[in-house]
Amino acid sequence: MLSLVGIVLLVTNGNLTRLEINDTTLLFGILSAIGLVAYTLIPGRLLQQYDAILVVGWGMFIGGLAANFYAPLYHPAYHFDAIDLTLLFFIVVFGSIVAFVWYIASLRKVAPETVGMLGMLEPLSATVLSALLLGVQFQAFQVVGIVLTLGAIVIMNVTKRQ
Repeated sequence: MLSLVGIVLLVTNGNLTRLEINDTTLLFGILSAIGLVAYTLIPGRLLQQYDAILVVGWGMFIGGLAANFYAPLYHPAYHFDAIDLTLLFFIVVFGSIVAFVWYIASLRKVAPETVGMLGMLEPLSATVLSALLLGVQFQAFQVVGIVLTLGAIVIMNVTKRQ
């Protein structure tokens, strides 16, 4: 409940009659939450039989095939030079493949609920970095929402250890 109240305060700034985010942001937030639940819970049985890199590899292959129907590889939307391709390589390898393999591999040693809760730190870190690096300013209720959401994560992880 603490986390839910925190998120509501963050997106409404305490005014429950309107959102402080646009419809597109709301849609992608909901889709992101569904994705987090899916890639935390679905691979559980697969990881009992197969290595994490194999599970992630097949997932990315299938996702890539599906995405190719929307944005085919043979019709790039941008002309890539050597620097662009190098940066893209690092984003794909370290920002996607390595990160997802480590995330999925952690499901073997840590309960999916704990991994999911720790995964909630990602959007929180994005929020903090947007304030620090991009100059995004948060109002009082939004800051309270961030603190409540962080508090929920801490409480769930501390009480689980006891």
